[in-house]
Amino acid sequence: MRKRLLDNPGALADYEIIEMLLFLGVPRRDTKPLAKGLVLRFGGFREALLAQPALLMAAGVPSLAAEGFGVVADAAQKLAEAERREMVILGDRIALDRYFADATRPWRLGLSLLLLGTRNQVITEHACEKADTASVSRQVLREALRHHATAAIIVRREAGVATITGPDRDLLRQVRQGAEALSIAVHDLVVVGPDRTWRSLGSER
Repeated sequence: MRKRLLDNPGALADYEIIEMLLFLGVPRRDTKPLAKGLVLRFGGFREALLAQPALLMAAGVPSLAAEGFGVVADAAQKLAEAERREMVILGDRIALDRYFADATRPWRLGLSLLLLGTRNQVITEHACEKADTASVSRQVLREALRHHATAAIIVRREAGVATITGPDRDLLRQVRQGAEALSIAVHDLVVVGPDRTWRSLGSER
């Protein structure tokens, strides 16, 4: 199980994760029955992990392992809070202003794809290898599937003034058509200048 944890932790069942935690206090005993029993007794993995140490010990969990459950639950909560703080939601123009004005983000001339989740949260920004329409369409589909994204924004950073061009309009229209087949929404095409001001096709409507 230790090897499986190192090779592919996401493949472990809930009770197997509890088994690993039980090893803290029960190093030389089969902990599978106890782990499965805890999931059933408390009503699920989360409930077992958040149970009070006294209740865990009453269910047969050694004190050291019961305390370890609490440490893991606290760590998971702190990680979730940190992720929420770091999550960038591009829900309006103000959020886009902040995103493109952020000097800590890398600047790269050319096309890239902002891949978004179901709440328009930024998953990643992917630099396009090629800028032709067919290549960008393929990259939208490939990267959206790879990152489990549901939407994208095409970004073009240029050395001069941010200006929307005819080819930009054609690119957005054709990429949208290709992405619709996989229910991937291509929200907009945004052009960003070196001073980090930006214009979008959406703002022209």
